[in-house]
Amino acid sequence: MSNDKWKQLEVPLNRSEKLEELLSYHGWRHQVDIGGKAFTPGTRTAADWNFCRMPAKLDGLSFLDVGANDGLNSFEAWKRGARRVVASDIYAEKNEDWHNMTAGWPVWPVKTVKAYLNAPVEIWSRSIMEIDAPQEKFDYVYCGNVLSWLTDPATAIRKLAAVSIKTLHIRDDISAIDGPPLLQYIGDKTGKPTCQFNPNKAFFEKILREEGFSAIEFHEVDEIELMNHRIRHFPKIIVPAGTSLFRSPWTENPYEKTAGAVPERVAFVSNGRGFVYGLGWIPCNELQLVDEQPMIIDTGAKAAIKKTVKKAIGWDKRKPKPVANKNHVIIASR
Repeated sequence: MSNDKWKQLEVPLNRSEKLEELLSYHGWRHQVDIGGKAFTPGTRTAADWNFCRMPAKLDGLSFLDVGANDGLNSFEAWKRGARRVVASDIYAEKNEDWHNMTAGWPVWPVKTVKAYLNAPVEIWSRSIMEIDAPQEKFDYVYCGNVLSWLTDPATAIRKLAAVSIKTLHIRDDISAIDGPPLLQYIGDKTGKPTCQFNPNKAFFEKILREEGFSAIEFHEVDEIELMNHRIRHFPKIIVPAGTSLFRSPWTENPYEKTAGAVPERVAFVSNGRGFVYGLGWIPCNELQLVDEQPMIIDTGAKAAIKKTVKKAIGWDKRKPKPVANKNHVIIASR
C-alpha cells in the first residue's frame, strides 16, 4: 500500500518558513515533490522513475538507494509503499559547497526533506565500497550513475550484488565497444576529470551472472525523450519584470553579485535552479508558478539547445569530446 499522507501537505507555496528554507538552498540536484504543489528546485524529477523502468509499487519491500544524492528515489520508494528505505551516499555534515563534492555530498537536503515529509527514510553516509559493511540485504537495490566515476567498477558491482536479495537496478553509461568483457578508460576523454571507466555489456553480464543473477535486461535510455519526460513534469515559471538577477551560484556567496534585473516578464519551463538562459540566476524562492504549456524538444532542436547552453555556461571548446557511450538501465533479477 502506497504512503500518500505526504500529499496532504497543503501549505501554499512560499508561506511556510520550512518551505522557504527548502527553496532558498541553491544546491539542489533533485526535484522532490513535497506536497502542496511545492517541490525542491532540482533538475532531476520523479518523472525519471517511470521512464527508467522502476517499479510502480514496492509494497512491503526493502529498498536501498546507492548514490542517493538529495534522496529523490528514496522518497519515491517510500511513497510507493516500501516498508524500509535507506538513502546511501558519501554524505558530509558541513559541506555547503555543492559544486565541490570532494568533501562529500551535502546531507542537509535529504535530512531536511525527510523531516518535512516526516518520512522514515534511513540515511547512511558511506561509499559504494562500504555498502555491504552492515551485512544487511535489501529486496530492491538501485544504483544510478555512480559506476562511471569509480576506479574499480567491478568490485563495486559485486558489492551491490552482495546486498541484493531479488533485484539489482543499475543506471549508468555503457561502452559502445562490443566483444569480450572490457573496461573502457574515459578519464582523459570526457572533459570530466573524475570520470574513470565505462564497462561494456559483456562486462556487466559476466559479473552479474557470476553473482547469481539469472535474468539480466539492458535498456538503452533515449536521452532526448528523457529530457522531454522531465520537461513535461517541470513547473512552468514566470519571472516578473524588475526581478533581481544574480551571477552563477557556483561561488562561495552565490547571490551577492548582481547581474542586473529582468527587463520584461519572462515565461519559461523551470530547469530547476532558476536560471534564465542569457540573463542570469534567480533565487528559487522568488519564482512564481503558472499554468503554461511546456516546451518539448525534438531531435532537430537538440543542437541549437546545446549551443545555447554551452554559450550560457561558458563551455571550454578546447575540452575533448566525450567518448562513444550510451546511458542504459540494467535490471538484474535472481
